Amino acid sequence: MKKVVFLCGPYKGDIERNIEEAKAAAQQLWRAGYVVICPHTNTAHFDPELEDAYTCGYLQLLRRCDLVVVLPRWVASGGARGEVAVAITLEIPVLTLEEALGAQSQI
Repeated sequence: MKKVVFLCGPYKGDIERNIEEAKAAAQQLWRAGYVVICPHTNTAHFDPELEDAYTCGYLQLLRRCDLVVVLPRWVASGGARGEVAVAITLEIPVLTLEEALGAQSQI
């Protein structure tokens, strides 16, 4: 069975750059055989007034994942740090993109 990955990284700030970086990483993970949840592309440019709803929804999805993959600069994002904290609490492994791609190639 394929592992389900939650992609975690900054969204705010340079939104277009962050979306493109997440999209590129998500495609790499899909190619490597993972099933990927990419919040950056799922609710890109949606109503910012619903940000709390998106955050709660993504935390529900994260709880159902096998793995969290962090993007570069994730530590600069309060939201990403919160997602990683939830993953650690739930004992969901947290890997960098490079680690996840390397781990998948060894399976």
